[in-house]
Amino acid sequence: MRHALQPPRPPTRIRAGAASLLGVWMAFAAAPALGADQAPEIQRLLADLKAQGANFKPDKLRKTGLPGFRALLDRLLPETADRKRPAMSQAEVARLIRDLGSDDYRTRDAATRKLIEAGPAHRGLVVEAMRSKDPEVILRARSILAEWDSGSWSAEQLAVAEYGTGFLICLDGLTNEACWVELARRLRMAFERGSPRGRKRMILAHCLEQIARSGNDKYCRPLIPLLKHPQASLAVWVTRVFGSHSGNRYFPALLLEALKSDRELVADTAISWAPNCWDARRTREVRRLLTRIFDGDNERLKFHACFPLMHDHRDKRAVAYLLSQAGSGDRDRALRAVGWLGDSCNSGRPAWPALLEELAPLLRSEDAALRRAAAGALGTYAGEEVVKNLIPLLGDEQAIIASEVSRALLDQRDKPMLRRQLADAQTHSQSEAVRRRAAELLAKLTPKTKP
Repeated sequence: MRHALQPPRPPTRIRAGAASLLGVWMAFAAAPALGADQAPEIQRLLADLKAQGANFKPDKLRKTGLPGFRALLDRLLPETADRKRPAMSQAEVARLIRDLGSDDYRTRDAATRKLIEAGPAHRGLVVEAMRSKDPEVILRARSILAEWDSGSWSAEQLAVAEYGTGFLICLDGLTNEACWVELARRLRMAFERGSPRGRKRMILAHCLEQIARSGNDKYCRPLIPLLKHPQASLAVWVTRVFGSHSGNRYFPALLLEALKSDRELVADTAISWAPNCWDARRTREVRRLLTRIFDGDNERLKFHACFPLMHDHRDKRAVAYLLSQAGSGDRDRALRAVGWLGDSCNSGRPAWPALLEELAPLLRSEDAALRRAAAGALGTYAGEEVVKNLIPLLGDEQAIIASEVSRALLDQRDKPMLRRQLADAQTHSQSEAVRRRAAELLAKLTPKTKP
């Protein structure tokens, strides 16, 4: 799984039984448009979905096609439904707001009703009306806002409770392109209102996961504007979901845009998912964007970009920078830099002089955590100098360090060289613990003879 800065959670897989649903939606594209005679059928199917929940059979919607999927989204995401409201200009809304203070009751009442029906497209003007000096205008503006908010939220909560479970069953195995495009469009509209809560958040997160797994930029591009959402936490959350569920062989366009983001947390989240990018179409671009971050002014992002640059691209400048940070006065930063230098991507590579020079002082540090990190990092590499620097740690007062060093030594590929060095330590080391453990390792390396 693609991840850099810390061990990832395994990507959520399609739940058991989902494979049988593949192809259920394939007939959607070829399905005819919904006619008047089909409306009752869709209503019955939606009623079944609400009543049956997890037991609903998605193939029932096969004949309704994209209109059926839209009808389902209309129930689950009512705030994104394409309702036919009177198209109203800003000037018309302003006129109706003035009518809220009319001396004629019928004029005030009609203006109130029309504004409610028009929806919150020009919400700002109604909010501004709350500052009016006319108590009647304030009262009616408040009632319009309350109607928009309470009606919309109650519809959402009710829809999630009634259709959520069945919707998840239908979503697994979705393969129809038109449905994917519709889903992405509706998701963006839903998120534009802000970060969802509770069960609604879980359902929309599942939708994002499915789009991320699709491997198709056509479905993820409509969501890119969310990276600039006024609510920065939502932009970070969307980036994280895409990173954790897109897999190694697909680097979504949304993550590319996130790497360009001027929001530090968004870019930082995207960097976390840059390693193990096996998407050949994107490898060069990912490296270019990471290099741009490395060359930038943001020190935190530069440091984080070093890992994927080292891990996937063998970038010499990034490795040199990590080495320089191994001796940082910031303990956490030093520990992370050392840990990255010891990543498995460097397993078995020969240690070079600069690496030995930077890690040697840490191997003698009074800080046990730094000693352990340095020993683990150095043990990733191969060569005689690696073995010579590790053997003294066989006598470390921290048993966990001595144990990990023992395993690292046994993993060295050059066994004859390892035997020579252990034999020398067994004979000449001034530490009794080193002599004893060297003997134990030699015994493990010595082939047993048959009696």
